[in-house]
This record gives sequence, C-alpha cells and structure tokens, in this order.
Amino acid sequence: MDEKKKLCIGIVVAILASGLISYGLSSGSLRKNKKVSNVINSVVSDEAQYNLEVEERKIADRYIPLDITELKKNLKIEDNKMEEIKNSKGEIIGNKEYKKSGEIVITNLSKGKIVSTETIEKEKDKKYQGKATIEYTDGTKQNYSYKNGVKEGKAEIVFSNGDREEYKYENGVPVGEAVYYFFNGDREEYRYENGKLNGDAKYIYKNGKEEIYKYVNGERK
Repeated sequence: MDEKKKLCIGIVVAILASGLISYGLSSGSLRKNKKVSNVINSVVSDEAQYNLEVEERKIADRYIPLDITELKKNLKIEDNKMEEIKNSKGEIIGNKEYKKSGEIVITNLSKGKIVSTETIEKEKDKKYQGKATIEYTDGTKQNYSYKNGVKEGKAEIVFSNGDREEYKYENGVPVGEAVYYFFNGDREEYRYENGKLNGDAKYIYKNGKEEIYKYVNGERK
C-alpha cells in the first residue's frame, strides 16, 4: 500500500473515532441531566405532597352579631340606673343617672336640648347630700352643697367671662353678705334677704374708689 492510501485510511479512522467519542460524551451528559432533572422533579413533587399543608377550602359561616345584653350578663357588667324627669304635663324635662360611685348626674333639658348638667355627691333616703356642681352650656359653673335635699352653706358662681360671686344658702335660698368680683379687678359688696338683694351695698373700684347705694327688693336705688 502506498503512502497516499495509508494517509487517507488514517484520516477516515480519525474522523470515525472522533464521532464515537463525541456521541459518548453527549449521551452521558444527557443521561446526567436527565438524572438531575428527575431528582429536582422528585423534590418538587415531595414538597407539594407533604410540606405545603394546603387546607380544604371552606365556605364562611353566616355572620351573627354580638348579643350585647348577653355579653354584659356574662361579664357581670351593669348599666347605671337611669330615669326620666317629667313635668306636670308629662313632658320630659331631664334625665337622672345614678352612678356606681354613688354620684347622681341630672341632665336638664329644654325643648329637647341640654341646658345644664348637675352632679351631686350622693343621695340618702331619697334626699340629696353633700357637694354639688351645676354646669350650664354657656360656660357658667355653680358650686354649692346639699343637706337633707336642701341647698345649704357657702356657694359660688363662676361666669364664663371670668366674673365670680361668693354667697351662702340657708334653707335653699341665698341670704346674708355676698361679694361679686369683676374680671377687671372691681368688686361689689351687698346682702341677700330671702333670695333678693336688699339693704346697703358698696361698689369698690380697682383703684380704691368707693360708691355707696342701696338695693330694695333686688333693685338698686
């Protein structure tokens, strides 16, 4: 065999060998990838089957509102006692609330609107007792005391503009000496008789100047 033929046969053999090697490597790679793919699929399948814990879908129960009365009963919650105050015509003129602390709160109404709220320390034998305060919607506030259901002793009114009056009650009516303090520093001294201004009175200006006069049945003379 001459050299030329040997060269040709060598080239053919080399090409065939190269093809076989390439095929082998490719097949191995495919098998390897297929094996990895199978492992991944197996893991995913296991996760879906054992670890996701997907609950069965359920229809929501019908909404039932809370029974407040029953809830308060179970929790032993008691509402404050309330009662309406009516006039001789049967019209509601106020509401009375009895607090658990013993206080009584009276809300006074006029044509359905609140005009004042009175807070009384306590009630005994259906008679008001102790300190009391009434607040009006215009900002005026009055402090006084009850004794056996009747206003008695020192009292004070504080007006929304800063003015203030000090006086006292006897058997539910203002009596005796009283002083009215004006927000500007002036003051007026006078006397109550049976709830009306009567007798000598004096106006003292901030600068010390005084003015003397009288009241007769509530009128200045």
